[in-house]
Amino acid sequence: MELSDELYDPDALYIFRNGESCELYEDDAIAASGILGIATAERVDGQGKGVKELRFSFRDLDVYLPKLIRTGNRVAVCEPNQTGSGKRV
Repeated sequence: MELSDELYDPDALYIFRNGESCELYEDDAIAASGILGIATAERVDGQGKGVKELRFSFRDLDVYLPKLIRTGNRVAVCEPNQTGSGKRV
């Protein structure tokens, strides 16, 4: 997932909603893993590069979000946008 430079905050943890899952990547995944006690996984992206990922159910966001905030983290929850044709952007 990519964010425009004008919206990106390097001090925030970014949680991306993907259907019924929430995902964090790379450094955000590692930081959240220590706080939430959830193991990270490594997956291969489309270019063959390993990417650290932490995933949990969207239903659990109301449990995990307060934990991340209480430890002093800024958190952004990112929802996918769709065009009028239904295509995700």
